[in-house]
Amino acid sequence: MYSIIGIIKFYYSSPLHTGTPVTIYPANQYGDVFAQLIEAAPTTEVAAGKANIDSYAALQQLRIETAFAGHTVSDPDAAAACLSGIWLLHNYLDQSHVISQDLHCCTGSFWHGIMHRREPDYGNSAYWFRKVDEHPVFGDLVIQLSPDNADTTALGLICDGQWDPFAFIDLCAQASDPADETTKLCQQITSVEWQLLFDYCYHLAITPI
Repeated sequence: MYSIIGIIKFYYSSPLHTGTPVTIYPANQYGDVFAQLIEAAPTTEVAAGKANIDSYAALQQLRIETAFAGHTVSDPDAAAACLSGIWLLHNYLDQSHVISQDLHCCTGSFWHGIMHRREPDYGNSAYWFRKVDEHPVFGDLVIQLSPDNADTTALGLICDGQWDPFAFIDLCAQASDPADETTKLCQQITSVEWQLLFDYCYHLAITPI
């Protein structure tokens, strides 16, 4: 049986192995509205999780115009994808779904696939990840997760330098016990995945055409 904790690149140099969330990007770089919601979010879940009712009122007020105040939004779909991601971060899967299902692009399908993976509806998640096909964030995941670790290769999450979202769906399907190492690993990867995808969407939304 392969050890799976070694997959995380910075396992021995960060609090990942303790279950402590790892921050890749500081929340304050996304403006006050997003920063407050990111900082108030619960630990990223592998499954559906419990809706964070403490932030529901603020989430209901979430709008592209206020969230991106001070910026010109050049990609409305990417901006809407950020809103979908924030709802998902707070475990409001239905509200996230309402947004992502109307985003007819690979990034919308990415958020859509994550939402179904967390329900869990693994077959539906795989359907949407097939629509994603290739995505820049897959390359970022490879950078953040060790590509030369033997365990990573054994699990099939990274194969020939490529991220395999379907292998990760399969791994998440094995994550049932919160105390299990597989569940902890999936939770850690899910957190990294969320941060990378949100950051990608945010900067795409405000990048001049």
